[in-house]
Amino acid sequence: MQIKKDVAFDYEIALEDGVTTQYPQTKIYDQSESLVTTLDLVHILKGRYNANYTYTGTDKLLKAHTIVYSDSGHTSENTTYKYGHENLEVVDYAVAGDQMDLVNAPNSTAITAIKTGLGTVPASGNWSTHSAADVKTAIEADDSKLDHLWETTEDDGGVRRFTSNALEEAPSTDLTAVQTVTDKLDTMLEADDANWKFTVDALQEVSVDLTTLEADVKRLLGLEHENCHFDNPTYDTDNNLLTTRIRTYTDAASVGTTSNVLATYNVVATFSAAGKFTTFQVKKA
Repeated sequence: MQIKKDVAFDYEIALEDGVTTQYPQTKIYDQSESLVTTLDLVHILKGRYNANYTYTGTDKLLKAHTIVYSDSGHTSENTTYKYGHENLEVVDYAVAGDQMDLVNAPNSTAITAIKTGLGTVPASGNWSTHSAADVKTAIEADDSKLDHLWETTEDDGGVRRFTSNALEEAPSTDLTAVQTVTDKLDTMLEADDANWKFTVDALQEVSVDLTTLEADVKRLLGLEHENCHFDNPTYDTDNNLLTTRIRTYTDAASVGTTSNVLATYNVVATFSAAGKFTTFQVKKA
């Protein structure tokens, strides 16, 4: 396994049976067989155990020895699992996939190479020899394409606009129909303080028969049993209600009289047994 000096890494093992209740411990030794650190690995997922560590020493090769214990105090070794031995190669240079921090930890060799590459002058003949003044003169030359475009514009208070001559071939639109519509709309509006509103004449065709609407609403309320009266009931031998009359009224004071009757409904019901109707109809008379 390859690790980087002064950079944290995850040391991980996997127990083949996926057990989650063990306590692996890894001891890391340097090349002189001296103990560098002891890692108590903790379970993370499906028999995989992990610990994080940062090596700051100078040895280029470390040895990791792992023993699996069945207790958290690491006193009872679980012989079901074999010892694990692994070499750790310590590097202090960038490896594949690393990102270089050019601000906090720049690599001087790489930066020097980049500077050298950016500062290299192209071989003779591979770049323009024209000065900025030459380029400006060429662009503004008479009869150039840019000159023709410039001639189609004129100054308009510090900004450029197309001249009438440049626009004489532009598509035209007949605005007569639009003007007619706006003129008609103008006659339908009148000022209302800071706003506008339609005139009375413009709204004269927009009307609603509120009397009819009021009657319809009252009939609906009557069907919801507001200001209504039931009478003239008939029953069968099982005391099932066969027929009755419902009248709705425009006001509560008239309920039960013949005055201000809004609507009359006839109720007809049929029954298959006592208390079990098969049909129930309410018809406006």
